[in-house]
Amino acid sequence: MRRLARISTACLLFAWAASCTSRGELVAPDGSHRLQAADSTSGVTVVMTTGVWDGAEGVDAGYTLVHVLISNMGDLPVRLAPGDFELTDRRGFRYPLNDMGHSFTVAQPGQDSVRVSSQYAAGLDPRYRAGAATRDLSEAALPWGVLLPGTTMRGFLFFDRMNETANGGVFRWYATTAVADPIANFEFELAIARPARGR
Repeated sequence: MRRLARISTACLLFAWAASCTSRGELVAPDGSHRLQAADSTSGVTVVMTTGVWDGAEGVDAGYTLVHVLISNMGDLPVRLAPGDFELTDRRGFRYPLNDMGHSFTVAQPGQDSVRVSSQYAAGLDPRYRAGAATRDLSEAALPWGVLLPGTTMRGFLFFDRMNETANGGVFRWYATTAVADPIANFEFELAIARPARGR
């Protein structure tokens, strides 16, 4: 049986930039940009952050970006796969993940600790799509592979841009072991922050 991981909101509040478009920006319900969830049984922790794209301006156009940092402090290898992540709005509309093809494999003795691999698991839901990956996007993306105990991986997830009419949504990660045994469901409630209209 899957567990729903405990979520906490970090006290890290950002001013809404005057340059925000009418689409607004994805935030936690309290307006913060950083959420954390931990599953004490497996030792897996997820830190989800929005509004922190630091790549070339405009490269991320057309996407809703979520940055995740995943730490595996447990005893079992954890799968990172594109089909295990999901973004929906409050009406239940699903926004597909765009796979930028960034992946890694466990290194053999004498090799670098992490090396690129073109082979990785699809995950639970195969409805993600191949993204229009550039070098910048691929290098910034969360890489797919198996996260060994005592290790951490981070990167961006590139979902289709949320509709302008969306008022919020839910980001989920269905975490499993390397052999697809369920670990926990990490679920983050999100809101859309829009700049105040001028009088």
